[in-house]
Order: sequence, then C-alpha cells, then structure tokens
Amino acid sequence: MQQSWYEAHGPWGTMWLVLFSGLYLLAVRAAWNGSLAAVSLLSVTAIVLSVVTGFSIGGAYLPAALGLVFGALLFHSSRILKAI
Repeated sequence: MQQSWYEAHGPWGTMWLVLFSGLYLLAVRAAWNGSLAAVSLLSVTAIVLSVVTGFSIGGAYLPAALGLVFGALLFHSSRILKAI
C-alpha cells in the first residue's frame, strides 16, 4: 500500500511547503522592488531553513536557496559596480 504525501506528513508538512513557497515569492517581490537588504535577509533565511529541514523537504529546496544566495551576491556586486 502506498501512502500519499499528505497522509505521511499531514498539515504540518503542508505548512512547511507553504512557508518555503511564500519565502521565495517574497524574495522575488523584494528583488523586483530593488530591496537589497530584504533579498539578502531572505537568501540567508532560505539557506537556514533548508539546512534545518534537510532531512525532509529541505534537500529539495537547497538548490533554490543556493540560487537565491547567488542572485543576492550578483545584486550586491551590481550595486557596487554602479557606485564605482
């Protein structure tokens, strides 16, 4: 007998999926608004949450978290290069 994902994880697992999705949507909005501090904070938060939940769903989100950190670094470097 196979168990569905929801049967295995229940509402608690669904809450984590919504939290991760909301975090990345918030990062996209912050990037569109040009908020460097918010993107940096959200990228660090994404890495931390991916490590904390690494034994369940965090491993699936780790590549996205690393991409967000890379994007934040590019965002920082573009601001520095414009200032020069």
